[in-house]
Amino acid sequence: DDDNNVSEYFICNPTTKQFKKLSFLQNPIKDGEFYVSLAFDPLQSPHYKIIVVREVLKNSLIFELDIYASESDGWKVATTIFETKEGDCIEFEDSVFCNGKLHWNSYGNQSLYLDVEKECLQMMPMPTPLRGNRLEIYRYFGESGGRLYLAATCHAYIDLDLYVHQMASDYSHWFLKHRLNMGDAMEVFPELNLGCHPFSSGFSGVSFVGSERKEEVKVVIWADGKIICYDFNDGAWKMIHDPGPGLKIGTPIEYFNHLHEQRFIPYKYFESVYVFEDM
Repeated sequence: DDDNNVSEYFICNPTTKQFKKLSFLQNPIKDGEFYVSLAFDPLQSPHYKIIVVREVLKNSLIFELDIYASESDGWKVATTIFETKEGDCIEFEDSVFCNGKLHWNSYGNQSLYLDVEKECLQMMPMPTPLRGNRLEIYRYFGESGGRLYLAATCHAYIDLDLYVHQMASDYSHWFLKHRLNMGDAMEVFPELNLGCHPFSSGFSGVSFVGSERKEEVKVVIWADGKIICYDFNDGAWKMIHDPGPGLKIGTPIEYFNHLHEQRFIPYKYFESVYVFEDM
């Protein structure tokens, strides 16, 4: 509207091609920060919740939680009020729903997660930045098989690594699961240009998907216009999709392109879930 507030969102189901228009009961303050996340697991329930995090006062680092439940088609407004620290650097726009909890990425040493059913917040540690001459650039947050993963890109001179961390089951710490050297990917795919800029990685949209072995994952990356993955089962880089010549996602916008900033956050797509009962 005229006050630059957002009052409506659309929740879309790409399988059924149905959508619902959702109106906020309380608008964010003018020019205030607000973030909207979806909590949905079709294997557990056909119902979903929408979690809205919004500033109480502009630049105050004090937030309120509003929660919409599809089952009751109703809102709970200001269910929780909490304050963050400036050094936490929590990315409320980058959320992951896993095991009934909504987790937020952070570039600090700690972050938050929300138990959606109990509607309570808990602290969550984040991986400690690497010491020495390695510069951490981006963090990519995701889940697979009920486990949280975080990948961090780190530069060291002309070397570019992707450090893959996994969260412990008790949320006490992260442990380093794998270290990938992106130079190995360019040996397999010499047409790729990764790590070409001192403060960018040359890839984006890092995601984690399941593999044949439940204890392992595949790391999927949008790299220089192509989609590749690293399969930890056989320790190999593989091509998933090459769109070929022509317009690609990541083509330059002014002087930026997908090589110069973290532009893509992937989200999982769920196939339809059907339940059959004997009549």
